[in-house]
Amino acid sequence: MLVRSRLRLLCLAIACLSLASCRKLSSSLGEPLRIEPIKSTTSISREYGNLVSVTSTTPNLALLWFERPDKTIVVVGVNMGGGTAALAGDVAVIPRN
Repeated sequence: MLVRSRLRLLCLAIACLSLASCRKLSSSLGEPLRIEPIKSTTSISREYGNLVSVTSTTPNLALLWFERPDKTIVVVGVNMGGGTAALAGDVAVIPRN
């Protein structure tokens, strides 16, 4: 019985210390990504850099991930629905530190 009482007291003390040391974390959202108009709707600009990856979020949409020499990431969407393929009108630009 004495062991259980001490264990409960210890758990209560740890819980109180944990709550006392809690603080709000800074937001991880930061600045929103930049969205820019695509340079051309018929080709992908070399200015976007080297293609590093292609991902597919749905059967009709592919995202092409490019890396510029300064390590900035540029994401270009390709819509392949309706029997034709078309580049998205905007690109996402993700700066890197």
